Amino acid sequence: MNVPHISSPPKPPEYEPELFVDREFEIGKVLELAQDLANGRVIPRRTIIFRGERGCGKSWLLRHLAREQDPPDVVIKGRRLGEIRGVCPWYVSLSSFDNHAPEAAVKQIIAGLRNQIGQWRKTSPPFSAVPDLSLAELCSLAVGEAKDLSQGHVLAVLLDHVYESSPQLLELLEDRLLAPLAVLPKVMIIMAGRGRGFPWKAPELRIRADEYWLHGLGEPATTASDVFQPDRSKMLLATQDQLERLKQPGGYKITNSANDIIDISQGNPLAGLLLAVGCDTASALDELLKGVDETGRRLLELLCVLRFFHERQVQGLLAACQDVCRDCKTESPSPGDVIVRLLRTNLVQYDKSRAAYVVDEVIRTLLERDLLERRRDCWRSLHCAAYRLYQGWSERYPEARARLQAEADYHAARLRSVGEDTDACPQLQDQEES
Repeated sequence: MNVPHISSPPKPPEYEPELFVDREFEIGKVLELAQDLANGRVIPRRTIIFRGERGCGKSWLLRHLAREQDPPDVVIKGRRLGEIRGVCPWYVSLSSFDNHAPEAAVKQIIAGLRNQIGQWRKTSPPFSAVPDLSLAELCSLAVGEAKDLSQGHVLAVLLDHVYESSPQLLELLEDRLLAPLAVLPKVMIIMAGRGRGFPWKAPELRIRADEYWLHGLGEPATTASDVFQPDRSKMLLATQDQLERLKQPGGYKITNSANDIIDISQGNPLAGLLLAVGCDTASALDELLKGVDETGRRLLELLCVLRFFHERQVQGLLAACQDVCRDCKTESPSPGDVIVRLLRTNLVQYDKSRAAYVVDEVIRTLLERDLLERRRDCWRSLHCAAYRLYQGWSERYPEARARLQAEADYHAARLRSVGEDTDACPQLQDQEES
């Protein structure tokens, strides 16, 4: 792949309907629910949550669903909520309130909802946060107006950047607005976010919610219980479509083909764009890791060679990795603190199917590739440390031998793929599992 260094990665494009590709499965799930509600059916499960790694297209999906109308004379892929008679979509990005106190943020969100309802009903002037009313009173007004609207319409609330927001904001937003709205029979709630989840209290948001994980372009979303098997041919076709749209007149200068980049980008639209315009892995990582502090980045680098990891094992892994990789030194917090710091990056999550933590695959792939390209000795040392540890654990814990040996074999294969000999990996001091 041609990867000339680009010191300043291009700014990712804002949502534009004509650039949108794929996500037919996810759109279908949302529109099916909206259509059923518009037809008067009683649907107990009216919350859909989309989760996924950074750059996988969650925001574009919600913006696409919420758009009011299409530009004239432009062919747009993907249907929208506004096409269904009687459905009123309202989109809000919680990232707009990152620097607001929770109460001030909720007041602004309520003002936005009331303004939108007023526009739909053509009866109300613009609202702002009313200073002489309490938050409880403002919420009561908003919920009452939503209830009146839902007598003849379906209100579709689309909340973006949910799990990246502060728990304090989410708790207040749920108590004051989301939970009261969620019980209304013709209100549907669509949420999107990445990283660790939030312990919703309302059954409509927790028990009666359908949660899907977004993957690369061309791959339908899956539930937590599904086994995801990527299909390279589907990713390739969808990524080709994405790049063709991006290089339309006045668009991006594409220097790498979809076939060149998808094994690295994993079909991730943002990573695909960065690699397609010629960014090297270091520049792509700088964009994808924006907002991650130095400690978080170093921890991600140390663990990027692992396909998954457990809290009880992570201390031994970090200690061993740092012991053999002198230029990967970082502080050694407790195992629980390591997990907390990693979760704060919103690039790590708990994978129920593996009963372990995982780094977002596109981030893990790019971090490992960057290590191999720029610090091969460190890359080799990290894989060697993981290989020796899993070998030792497979002998120490016979009840889990098959699983542990599979990971040792994986690290051995990665080393051999670049001509390294596992016999040359240094022996480690005996590591007791934390």
